Amino acid sequence: MADYPEVVETAIVDVKTTVQYFYCLPTTRVIGISQPWKTTGLDCGNVCYNGDGGRLNMISASTSGNSQLIVRGYVPHCVYKLPCGIHKEPDSYYDVRNIGSLRADITGGAAAQGHLFLQQLRPY
Repeated sequence: MADYPEVVETAIVDVKTTVQYFYCLPTTRVIGISQPWKTTGLDCGNVCYNGDGGRLNMISASTSGNSQLIVRGYVPHCVYKLPCGIHKEPDSYYDVRNIGSLRADITGGAAAQGHLFLQQLRPY
């Protein structure tokens, strides 16, 4: 993760006394902090948990209402870059011309959804 910057997102959300979801930008090592937008410090307990995958669970301890939310984490929108060369130096790109077939095995749970984006250099 050292090569990836931390993503920080802020929002004003309506937190209820039943679990609800906030779909957030970071998807790995997610931390959510929520504080009710109130004039008093009474009953100000919001809980944020289980944010990996881009969906943060939130619940208020006793009262519903607007809350300030800060979410931090890594890998926005589950996009993980696997560089195959230096971007501005095409001569450093991974050369696949002598490989007959290149396969990528993508695994996940039964309900998992994933996408694979490929970028290819075609010198003419």
